[in-house]
Parts: sequence; C-alpha cells; structure tokens
Amino acid sequence: MNSLTNPDRAVPNLAAGHVLLWSQSQCALHIEPLMDMLTKNRRACAADHCMDYVPLTIGTREECDAAASRLRPVLNERRSGTPSH
Repeated sequence: MNSLTNPDRAVPNLAAGHVLLWSQSQCALHIEPLMDMLTKNRRACAADHCMDYVPLTIGTREECDAAASRLRPVLNERRSGTPSH
C-alpha cells in the first residue's frame, strides 16, 4: 500500500511529497518533488507542450525509491528485449 491508499501513511505535507515518474519513450524512471512536477506540468499546459513522464506513485521519497526498486527489473527486461515472466 502506498500513501494514497493508506491514510495512515499519507504524506503530512504534500509540498514535501515526492513523485515517481515513468517515461515510456526513454524506458526510464525519475523521482522529483511533487511541487516541481506540478510546476512543470502547469508550464507545459500553458505552452501546449506534451509531457512524456507519467506519475506512478506519490508519497515520501522513501516510498518512491522503494517503488522504483520494484519496477527497475521490468524496465531492464524491456531494454534488453528479454520477455517478462
């Protein structure tokens, strides 16, 4: 469970939260502060610019790191062309 599905683990201050982002075109993950992502998204909207990164997890930095660790093997398989189990 993450902070969105478990209120007991909610980020006390969303401004201090982080987000795990995924890029299909780059087959990459990225973690950044939630407020930075929202600022970039607002700028992209104002400029009518498409964003490649999709948010997967919102939570503490540690929760985002843990989610990224679970997803890295999948991305490594995709990069190498090895089929998933």
